[in-house]
Amino acid sequence: MEYRSIDNKGFCENELDLPQAIDSFHKLIIYYMDERSEKIGVEELSARTGISTRTINQMRSEKESEHRFSLKYLVAVAIGLHMMTEHSFYLIYLNGQSLRKSKRNEKFYIYLLTECNHYCVAACNDFLRANKLSPLTTAEIFSYS
Repeated sequence: MEYRSIDNKGFCENELDLPQAIDSFHKLIIYYMDERSEKIGVEELSARTGISTRTINQMRSEKESEHRFSLKYLVAVAIGLHMMTEHSFYLIYLNGQSLRKSKRNEKFYIYLLTECNHYCVAACNDFLRANKLSPLTTAEIFSYS
């Protein structure tokens, strides 16, 4: 199966740095979904990641700011939104977590966020399965073709 990679050349120079007001998990999700040149709706992100619309709405909600989402979901969202590497790790940090190189699956997540953030979640899931790891999500995922 072939996957189309996403070209990140559309970033403006000033988009490399986040606005200072983005200091919480839900604000970063909202920024990437609503305020960038490629606006992405909840249903679109759900289709890209295999994460339910309910969970994505929880991620966007300030009321859920203390909720810890699974690392798999955080990586899937970062890839689904084609977040820049630094922003992906910041997203995980804002959710009160971190990735450890000492854990095999998390080492692969680090690789996905640094080298594969321009691919779709379906391709990343195939990569994880090929390395005998469970996929980020198990639902049917829209892949770019």
